[in-house]
Amino acid sequence: MEGSRPASEVRKMYFDIFPNKVKLWRDKGARIIDVCEPFEFAQGRVTGAEDVPLAKSPVRANELNGPLVLVCASGDRSSAAISALLAAGYTNVSNLTDGFKTWQEHNLPTEKGRAA
Repeated sequence: MEGSRPASEVRKMYFDIFPNKVKLWRDKGARIIDVCEPFEFAQGRVTGAEDVPLAKSPVRANELNGPLVLVCASGDRSSAAISALLAAGYTNVSNLTDGFKTWQEHNLPTEKGRAA
């Protein structure tokens, strides 16, 4: 990581990606990080997503390496998590446009249940 910057210096330096582009990111090694609460994660998520709730994302930031695609129910919490990661120096991060609801609308693979 490059170190942190004041929030006032953080600009949008991430991509909003559509569900059909997630596979391309995954093929390049991206991890799918779901920032929803654990009960929401258990109710349904992008197949293969990892559970890192928004409240814990700053604490677990050192575990989040490589390219990342962040997702939540609608895109709001994932945008907030991205802002925090950008402030901490992350640069290779993207946001799933309109979140899990759009993923479902595109009939893309989902899974339910607790994380393994």
